[in-house]
Amino acid sequence: MRAQNRVASIRFVKEYDAVVSFRLGDRRAEGALEFERTVKSTDAYFRIFTLLKDEGQLDRFLFLVPDSKSQLLLRDAAPSHCPRIYVGLTREFQSQPATAPLLDLRSSSTVSLAACLH
Repeated sequence: MRAQNRVASIRFVKEYDAVVSFRLGDRRAEGALEFERTVKSTDAYFRIFTLLKDEGQLDRFLFLVPDSKSQLLLRDAAPSHCPRIYVGLTREFQSQPATAPLLDLRSSSTVSLAACLH
């Protein structure tokens, strides 16, 4: 197993759990990945999501949460005109990333990873 820190010199608006390249067929996109093991307050997420509006290096953000209640909390915390933030269930995304349902916080609709890569 090898790991390479390719983004050590890049400045982001917050420290993400990971910056990843998603590849699905011929589609590819970079995004921030956040593992929410312990869910924060609605106010804390509102501040985080507002901060993400100023991110100049990335335009996609995937938050993985432990349960559907947490998904709804993040949905309710999203400001109007939020960036491309998607929320998925950790267990589902880990087992089937291509088909796991992701909640798009801009539209409150459920999408797949392929839709996030457009």
